[in-house]
Amino acid sequence: MRCWAFEWPGLLHEKSTDPGGRLGPFPDTDLLEPGRRWVVDDPSGTGSVWVLADTHINTEPTLLISGHGSPPPDESAVLTAIEKHWTGVAAVKARTPGERHPRMWRGRFSKPGPDEEERLTGAVTSANVLLERFRHVLRTVEPDPTNRQAFGHELRQLLILACTEVESAWKSILVDNKYSSPNGDRYTTNDYCKLRDALKLEEWEVQITMFRRYGSIAPFRGWDPGKPTDSLAWYADYNLTKHDRETNLRRATLENLISSVAGLYIMLAAQAGPEMLSRAPYAIGDFHPMRLPQWGLADEYVPPIDGMRRPSSPTRG
Repeated sequence: MRCWAFEWPGLLHEKSTDPGGRLGPFPDTDLLEPGRRWVVDDPSGTGSVWVLADTHINTEPTLLISGHGSPPPDESAVLTAIEKHWTGVAAVKARTPGERHPRMWRGRFSKPGPDEEERLTGAVTSANVLLERFRHVLRTVEPDPTNRQAFGHELRQLLILACTEVESAWKSILVDNKYSSPNGDRYTTNDYCKLRDALKLEEWEVQITMFRRYGSIAPFRGWDPGKPTDSLAWYADYNLTKHDRETNLRRATLENLISSVAGLYIMLAAQAGPEMLSRAPYAIGDFHPMRLPQWGLADEYVPPIDGMRRPSSPTRG
């Protein structure tokens, strides 16, 4: 099923003040209200083309082109019809309605399936075990910028646990999306770094909810596929202190621990969405998202429309 998307700023005037007749046969809300529009082929195969507005996702669509059982119009005809009724918009080819990648959140219409929810439940449960100990550390060592380089054995233990959970999330997402590592079952940061762009991990920025003065945390910013381990300082230090505690205990710093736990929160949010992590039973209140990835028209998921009611309005276009 083909799909096009565009953003519409809306019209500020009423139909009675529309001397050019731009509103044509469409209901007032089709042109008056701003928002995203999706233009899709009729899933019943009639050759018709429908329009759905994100502000009326649960209502019936609007008929843009009537097919009468003929083959669907070509793309140029669809784009011409869009331009006729929404002058000046830039429509782009969008994802197939209902298409999504497992455990990859991409905007408002990302909804995990039952199997994904079960696995996310396990991931959130495991994260909460770690977070209980993390909260105790923050009661012992104030998360103030002047304490960033504080280090110790408990910080090392939690740093190892947090990074292990991050690795688990990386691998699980790749496996669920049928990614095959060149090394077989052995995954490395060369594989994990492929998630950087797929999930826009560099764009995520969070703060510690109760300690905003610590500042913003963007643990994946600067992740370089050419240096997939060393370009994440907290992850590189985790590897060093994990394998050689006597030499590298000083690398188990409060800053590295906070970055790794923030990275774990982001990996959960990048799978389930930040809204899911704000509601029980999945709620994690330790971190507050300050900046989220912005998904463009071509990348954001489109809601499924197979069960949508067919337009009851007269033939148009």
